[in-house]
Amino acid sequence: MGTAKVVRVAIVSSPSYADVYGAVKRGIELIGGVGDIISRGKRVLLKPNLLSAKPPERGITTHPAVVSALIDIVREYGAIPAIGDSSGAAYRGVERVWKNTGMLDVARSKGVELVNFETSGIRVKEAFGFRFSISSAVFDFDVIVDIPRFKSHSFASFTGAVKNMYGVIPGLGKTEGHKRFPLPDEFGRMLAALYSVVKPHLVVMDAVTVMEGNGPASGELRRYGKLFVSTDGVAVDTVALTVAGYKKSRVPTYKWAKRFGLGETDLDRIEIVGDSLDGSYIHNFKKPSTSFYGFIPPFLPRLLAPLVRVRPTPVVGRCKNCLVCASACPVNAISAGREVPIWDYKKCILCLCCHEMCPEDAIELRMSPLARLISN
Repeated sequence: MGTAKVVRVAIVSSPSYADVYGAVKRGIELIGGVGDIISRGKRVLLKPNLLSAKPPERGITTHPAVVSALIDIVREYGAIPAIGDSSGAAYRGVERVWKNTGMLDVARSKGVELVNFETSGIRVKEAFGFRFSISSAVFDFDVIVDIPRFKSHSFASFTGAVKNMYGVIPGLGKTEGHKRFPLPDEFGRMLAALYSVVKPHLVVMDAVTVMEGNGPASGELRRYGKLFVSTDGVAVDTVALTVAGYKKSRVPTYKWAKRFGLGETDLDRIEIVGDSLDGSYIHNFKKPSTSFYGFIPPFLPRLLAPLVRVRPTPVVGRCKNCLVCASACPVNAISAGREVPIWDYKKCILCLCCHEMCPEDAIELRMSPLARLISN
């Protein structure tokens, strides 16, 4: 007898964002509906990925069409939706993020609240030995809907349902997290612990267009035409990593979510509904060039740093010398230069926040010969 299936993940086709309402609706129906979760009068927080103040076509943030569809569906259940996230670019103005990502237009057209995590105060929570300062606004809601974007990630290897919840920490708290946990493994452990505190009730992953290579902001876009829907975000990440061909044990968020028991990580215990798993693989999905960090034991990167060096480096001619990278650096390793910013690589902790937040895609990841050999 086979192993009983305990979690459903719907893989549903959505060839374009024009089709996304029907796809989200079908995905929710395939997992059995969410009437026991989202009901009349409940307040529902829609938590997209608003990494930076970039337009939807850049594929960096959750597409507003997915958020718009969920607003309509939440209201069909009689509940009250709102949109909230803390962007990495919030220090330059939350309104700018909302406008550029298309969330402001959605909120105005649908008449829903945009929740400012930066000004809502904080509530301190603890889990698995970590202490988190989370936006108090998150706890004003009865239901959390996690709406991540399917993307590779140069530091964390992959960003999905678990990592997307990092946005509940407002402002410079996220920068402090990179400073305190500079290695991918320990950062992933922290993210998994945070996820246990703000565990979403429903996850809808935007994979109509996915990002591969050196994401989450400078990778290559690829049309995929899918959405993943489940009440278990860890299971969604498990399926996403599987179709992209990741070695899951090398992805820190997956590894620690599994160890902490935060959701289903065993593919044999996940029931795939909708499109088949076999027909959903993304062939030759490009992993980040830094993904080899995921299988180096946590104590070795500091010892091997001179040999497996990866240096974020500004591209002369493309760099506008705006110093957004310096503002994003948690250890103040970047300073102003005449033509481009200057990196102090002795201070750099390789969190790659500079690469992630550069508005011009003007920071390359230059690798030592050994790092290049390992990454291949």
